[in-house]
Amino acid sequence: MGTPVGIWGLTQLSPDAMRIVLALVVIAGLTALLAKIELPPGRNPAIAAGLLSGVFSGLAAMPGPPAIAYFLGRSQAAVITRASLMVFFFITSLMALPGLIVADQLDRDIALLAVTALPALLVGTWAGGQVFSRLGESGYRKAAIALLALTAVASGIRGVSAYI
Repeated sequence: MGTPVGIWGLTQLSPDAMRIVLALVVIAGLTALLAKIELPPGRNPAIAAGLLSGVFSGLAAMPGPPAIAYFLGRSQAAVITRASLMVFFFITSLMALPGLIVADQLDRDIALLAVTALPALLVGTWAGGQVFSRLGESGYRKAAIALLALTAVASGIRGVSAYI
């Protein structure tokens, strides 16, 4: 349900403003993870994470940060977190396609780029599985938090640099 809101934001915000918003939301999630805030069981945290992931998906085809923060904020095994995220990313990607087409944000050239990138995605997924099997529980959490931090910093720097 959040995806249409994100697609609307995509059509309203400049790319640089969008990057800053994304960075700020990711930093908020990182802050909660670093403070080791554990989410309570139940539907409300899942619904909130799902809505925010939908907004991110529509806005930047990047539903990951809220979902990663949600799954890392739960007390469950890393293997369950990773499997849940892989399924989540696949489903949210498919759900975003119709809205992007309707908003005229997807054309033939972008589709060809996506198909061209598919082999790299598959190799990266395999390599990630290899690294995951060596990291262990605490290593996985640290790596996921580090990747979220890199995402926030890269997005924020690129967005802010346009206004300097």
